[in-house]
Amino acid sequence: MVLTEEKNVLIEGKVDWKGRPAMKDKHGGMLAALPPLATFAFDNMANLALAVNLVTYFNEVMHYDIAESANHLTNFMGTNYMLSIVMACLADAYVGRFRTVLIATFVECVGLALLTVQAHYPKLKPPLCNIFLPTSNCEKVSGRNAVLLFFAIYLLAIGGAGVKAALPSHGADQFDEKDPKEARQMSTFFNGLLLSLAVGGSVSLSCFVWVQDNKGFDRGFGLSLIAMFLGATVFLFGLPWYRIYIIQGSSAITEILQVYVAAIRNWKLKLPEDPSELHEIPMDKEAALHQEFLPHRDLCRVTQVENAKIFLSMVPVFLCSIIMTLCLAQLQTFSVQQGVTMDIKLTNSFNMPPASLPIIPIAFILILIPIYDRILVPFIRKFTGIPTGITYLQRVGVGLILSSLSMAVAGIIEVKRKNVAKHHNMLDAVPVLQPLPISVFWLSFQYFVFGVAESFTYVGLLEFFYSQAPKSIKSVSSCFLWSAMAIGYFMSSIMVKIVNHATKGVTESGGWLVGNNINRNHLENFYYLLAALSLINFTFYLFVDWKGRAATKNKHGGMQAAMFVLATFSFENMANLALAVNLVTYFNGAMHFEIAEAANHVTNFMGTGYILSIVMACLADAYVGRFRTVLMAACVECLGLALLTIQAHYPNLKPPLCNIFLQTCEKVNGGNAVLLFFSIYLLAVGNGGVKAAVPSHGADQFEKNDLKEATLMSTFFNWLLLGLAVGGSISLTFFVWVQDNKGFDRGFGLSFIAMFLGAIIIICGLPWYRIHVVLGSSAITEVLQVYVAAIRNRKLQLPHDPYELHEIPMDSEAAHHQEFLPHRDVYRWLDKAAIRSGNIDQSPSPWKLCRVTQVENAKILLAMVPVFMCTIIMTLCLAQLQTFSVQQGVTMDIRLTNSFNMPPASLPIIPVIFLIFLIPIYDQILVPWIRKFTGIPTGITYLQRVGAGLFLSALSMAIAGIVEVKRKHVAKHHNMLDATPLMQPLPISVFWLSFQYFVFGIADMFTYVGLLEFFYSQAPQSIKSISSCFLWSSMAFGYFLSSITVKIVNHATKGDTKSGGWLAGNNLNRNHLEKFYWLLAILSLINFTVYLFVAKKYKYRPGSIHGEDEK
Repeated sequence: MVLTEEKNVLIEGKVDWKGRPAMKDKHGGMLAALPPLATFAFDNMANLALAVNLVTYFNEVMHYDIAESANHLTNFMGTNYMLSIVMACLADAYVGRFRTVLIATFVECVGLALLTVQAHYPKLKPPLCNIFLPTSNCEKVSGRNAVLLFFAIYLLAIGGAGVKAALPSHGADQFDEKDPKEARQMSTFFNGLLLSLAVGGSVSLSCFVWVQDNKGFDRGFGLSLIAMFLGATVFLFGLPWYRIYIIQGSSAITEILQVYVAAIRNWKLKLPEDPSELHEIPMDKEAALHQEFLPHRDLCRVTQVENAKIFLSMVPVFLCSIIMTLCLAQLQTFSVQQGVTMDIKLTNSFNMPPASLPIIPIAFILILIPIYDRILVPFIRKFTGIPTGITYLQRVGVGLILSSLSMAVAGIIEVKRKNVAKHHNMLDAVPVLQPLPISVFWLSFQYFVFGVAESFTYVGLLEFFYSQAPKSIKSVSSCFLWSAMAIGYFMSSIMVKIVNHATKGVTESGGWLVGNNINRNHLENFYYLLAALSLINFTFYLFVDWKGRAATKNKHGGMQAAMFVLATFSFENMANLALAVNLVTYFNGAMHFEIAEAANHVTNFMGTGYILSIVMACLADAYVGRFRTVLMAACVECLGLALLTIQAHYPNLKPPLCNIFLQTCEKVNGGNAVLLFFSIYLLAVGNGGVKAAVPSHGADQFEKNDLKEATLMSTFFNWLLLGLAVGGSISLTFFVWVQDNKGFDRGFGLSFIAMFLGAIIIICGLPWYRIHVVLGSSAITEVLQVYVAAIRNRKLQLPHDPYELHEIPMDSEAAHHQEFLPHRDVYRWLDKAAIRSGNIDQSPSPWKLCRVTQVENAKILLAMVPVFMCTIIMTLCLAQLQTFSVQQGVTMDIRLTNSFNMPPASLPIIPVIFLIFLIPIYDQILVPWIRKFTGIPTGITYLQRVGAGLFLSALSMAIAGIVEVKRKHVAKHHNMLDATPLMQPLPISVFWLSFQYFVFGIADMFTYVGLLEFFYSQAPQSIKSISSCFLWSSMAFGYFLSSITVKIVNHATKGDTKSGGWLAGNNLNRNHLEKFYWLLAILSLINFTVYLFVAKKYKYRPGSIHGEDEK
């Protein structure tokens, strides 16, 4: 900048309308930005009514069917936005932003004029015809009339692209971003940009749409023409005050392409170690001066290279914003068509045009934007120090998650609308003439949520792209938003076709969205699909946005961060527990597997989930990261639950209804069986990921070397079980009741919602997390290298002095973000992996020579194996409580009161409720009291806690056997051995089963929490997730062992019962389940005895129990 006087500051790169240098006190500022804001308002006023009602115009006037009309609209919108990048290049390099706006408004006026003329004259349209009548065969627009129609709307697309390309950047050019005051005004301008859209849109969606629907499309389009003409006029009025950007005369896109071409040409050149050898820019191969003078195609300027880098860094954000426009396209097309079928009365004398529905979020935005800009932003700025309150990307992220929510809301509303149509026998009612008795304002919910999303994301993106771009490409970078919207609109057309093709056998019309009768289609499924895709997109967006800076103790981690993890684990258990306890009933009653087979399928599913946790843990620790693993796993679980819900809802995806207790029923088979097992094993994959990473990610929020945080870590593990208990209590009462009384489809749907909420909550804690740094190498591979090296070196003599082993200096380990472990005199045969032989190279293979730290990691894992083995039997017992005990409950009296029945699958609620009270007492009262005597932060050692639980699990199986004897005695006494379950319940309360659940619940609290603490605390830093998965792996083996044990017991006892084994067939009253329980009690007692020997021999890792080795 050059100063002439203190008040007269020349603005670099800007001139006034006469070509003179722009002056700060005379040109620009908020006064000059007001005409562009007004023009944007008039442009939106002209176009929005057209956009929301163009499907109706194509459908009812030009006689295209709904899906084809929607595709024409989204193609038009996509072209509009895609062309903005071309117009932006012209504006930045050749024409100028101001001139581009003027030319574009003129082209829009021409397009609107042609559209108005065609809408007015009947000879330019096809003959009048009612397209909604099933017998009508209406003629589509064709020939010259079709050419005129598409020429007019694509003229509009070109003009709209020019306005979008140049108007926001021309308005932002009125501010100097280096001036703090003008930088804040620029933020206000971008908020005002959305406000102007809202003002113009509110007039358009009320007055203009009403005129189109009640006075004719010709008059409505005529009003749009007048608005566009006024916009151009207002824009011209601001000419004396504008700061006009000086065009460069060269294409920024061409210069960026030159960078990539030069980089490819020079790819073989080696980057010099000394950055000063480059052309004044470190680490830029494209700018390397390898000859004195080179042609332009071989050497690029540093500015060109930096521009290319800026564009490249924007691409991931750009890609993540596409899916939101895909959702917007549906609100502008299918949601309007929903409104056509509904009651549009606002008052007795005024009807609400369906195309005017977006007025609801716009009216809210008119109120929200001033509050946000004038109250919330200054308030937040005090805490963040950021001129815009929150960062651009944080603002974008809020909008992306809300767009996903809006699609979920849209699906729920569509279900409601179709239920009304079905209830009133109006599935084939003629829209408008026979409106459904449901108000069109039901659709306002989805518009409202998306409107708020729009105010966050689109304004945030405009600010982000404009602020990050260099001066020469402001318009081009701003068009990243419009290009993202273009791709979103084109994707909408493609996606509609793909969905219709993939679902052509689901509806009579030939696809979810085919034909003109949306009452017979499945628009709600399409909305749910978009909600799921939006959630996955948001997950990827978080990876793009988050920082990777070093975590600080006072800002990150601690119990505050861990609370989000606890809540997610609670919601995950809420989603899965109801499924787990009732899945046998679903397989048995709905899919027609016999009880033992159904139980085996469920335990195989549970076992797979647990065994996969070890694989997910390896990925989490070494490559993906624990936080990202949780996010991806949650998305996979949501997908599995969605598929399970869909199958449970549609009869054609299940076998025919049949009473499995009275007759031989057809099992699920073919494609339906594939869908069933694909769904539950997707759940297993997601479940494995959550179990692998959530506990270790939560424990990562605490520093084990800090005594205070070490105590909090113990509290975290206790509360982890409390979170499971709280989630489980809701799952085992409300969710199970819904499954049993309202249908499995609704119950599984609730599980999907719970899992979705869990994913949202884990994301909300992102600013406070201490995120584990992935090392990019597999700890399991390193452990295997120890065993291979030890076997290769088995003939070598161990040195007497351990310091002669392959030592790793602490500083070296710290430099590689790895933990240093001292040598221990246990499992000495593994030390042979660290013997350095005289003939080994300076850089030996890791499969021949291992570091001491690697060897110690292998020793730690090996020492955990006996404890791991001793815990398997407890899950074998748990599997019976989740399968056979539930089936016992089906045969018993489930009345809780005269008006409410206790679902058998809800029986585990009894120990869960007890745990909700016991865990806080244990953690806040008993542990501190015991700590005074033992000096151990956790009160008692981890292995003592595990042992108490193992003994109680044996006791619970003994009790289960006694209760089963009692139950069968009642059946025999009342001559009800062959009674039909549920229909003929035994006169014995289901609460008799609570004794075994109660005792096992206490065992659960001791053993599983103790194991999680034990495995996490004893493991080295690099394998925290893997070691924590020892618990889940032992549970996996327990579940698989359950299936095998059931088969072995049935085979060994096939002569004891008429059904062919203790547990064969569907009649528990004729079986010997009590003997099976007692067998498990004996096995558990033997296992406990072995465990006592293992625990006595185990040596804790140094420092893990109040600072010294303890047994």
